[in-house]
Amino acid sequence: MNNMQEDPELMKAIKFVDELTLSLKGRHLSEPEIAVICGGWYGQSYGEMARRSTYAEKYLQHTVAPDLWELLSEVLGNGGRVWKKNLREFLEKLVQQGTRKILVRLLGEPPVVSCFYGREAELALLKAAIIQKRLVYVFGEPGIGKSALVAKLLTTEISQEFDLLIWKSVAHSPSIEELAASLHKMLNSPRQSQHASQDNRLSPEQTSVSSLKAQLRERSCLLILDGLVEANYKQRIEYIRFLVSLIEELDEIRLILTSRESLTEINALSNSRPVSSIQIEGLDVRAGIQIFRDKGLKIEQESAQIVELIRHYRGNPLELESVANRINYLFGGDLNKFWEYKTTFISEYLQNVLHEIFAQPDLLSSLQKEILIYVAEKLSKKTESIKFSDLLDFFVKNLGASASKLITALEDLERRQLIKVIKDSLKSEAYYTLAPGVKKYVLSDPLRLVHQEPNT
Repeated sequence: MNNMQEDPELMKAIKFVDELTLSLKGRHLSEPEIAVICGGWYGQSYGEMARRSTYAEKYLQHTVAPDLWELLSEVLGNGGRVWKKNLREFLEKLVQQGTRKILVRLLGEPPVVSCFYGREAELALLKAAIIQKRLVYVFGEPGIGKSALVAKLLTTEISQEFDLLIWKSVAHSPSIEELAASLHKMLNSPRQSQHASQDNRLSPEQTSVSSLKAQLRERSCLLILDGLVEANYKQRIEYIRFLVSLIEELDEIRLILTSRESLTEINALSNSRPVSSIQIEGLDVRAGIQIFRDKGLKIEQESAQIVELIRHYRGNPLELESVANRINYLFGGDLNKFWEYKTTFISEYLQNVLHEIFAQPDLLSSLQKEILIYVAEKLSKKTESIKFSDLLDFFVKNLGASASKLITALEDLERRQLIKVIKDSLKSEAYYTLAPGVKKYVLSDPLRLVHQEPNT
């Protein structure tokens, strides 16, 4: 294959790319990919590559190469585009800079980000925050793209600032002791280790929080805890104390926590500790249109209907993908046909999230459910939002609820991303609205969890 063994610089470059791809993507380069890299190194045509390998020209050019250039642009490009004509230039420059950070270890399984829309500003903000701060808290409504944004960060050059990248899901809200034990297992289970069976013999002392800190003390580490949900107050405080202890005791660690909830306890730390919070909002119209086009919808140009549809779903990428898939399936990708019978679709993911929230008996109070029902019914009458004073009139004057309980209930719903507050300025009155999927769920109440009679 191009006498690769006789070219030490090429061998060094391929080793560089292979190890970097393994650390960032969790896989080695394939033989066809190596064939294309060798050919690109020598400036060969795809026909020459095919003659010097066992692979067909069309396969190398149209199947292997496009994905390879995308991969190399992610792991090598530093924002630039890598392709056949500039491959050698990129590789020689990077190899000359040294391989100090080649062997970054990636533990855990971040989501695969095959398509990434917009978010240039958010990605830049996240990069800056993780450099300037020690703990970055990323939050936003379900499906908004929190995990995808952080996973995308790991494919950028900033990952090379760390010796160790750890991705750990905390969606089931493990206790701190369980989390420490799980992280211990990850740290003692390197990929493809032949001794992974020994992990199960770790003692409780070895899996304690203090032992975990000792294990992380000598490494520059980026730890991502992804998807903390529905933790009670005590558990939230325990997590925050754990995270604060890590950044105070370990100089080389950086932390990212994602959640669909707005954790006020973390926001309160920003004045006294190196903590930053980033709320992820919906995509802009341009990115929303790209989602529709990639899903095969028949869109020739931006129209008022397209803009309205994207804004209706508040630019939520998961919901936009879901509605695009249904328009494709039901209407053959024709938006005009869909528009004649337009309705609100709820993605399976959002519906499952709402099932979980409303199924927990003590998570939402009867007052909070009544607020959601009231706002949903008002919005169904073509009202875009509800004034806070209207809520006061209805719940305090008419139903006898206390103003303080109403305010607390609204704040908790906002924290859980179930209701959205709109304020034009600090002096204006607050207005409340619901995401279209939440409104549809509350009104349809598919499992009879919203309108059920309270137990007490």
